[in-house]
Amino acid sequence: MDIGVGGNSENKKSKLNMLHSGEKVLCDNCEEGFYEAVDGGEVILGYKCNKCGNFIHITPGNILVE
Repeated sequence: MDIGVGGNSENKKSKLNMLHSGEKVLCDNCEEGFYEAVDGGEVILGYKCNKCGNFIHITPGNILVE
């Protein structure tokens, strides 16, 4: 699964910025739910779809892991 629109790194970065800023981002998997932050205490561990549970992991360098 490719989380970026069109699959290029600029769009992936844009989606990451949207997630970090709290904007609603539609799940790429089910296209019905929205990604919500998964809190790891001091940092956000990733984002999980509130409908199907699809998970996007964010590395410390702000790299999306699919």
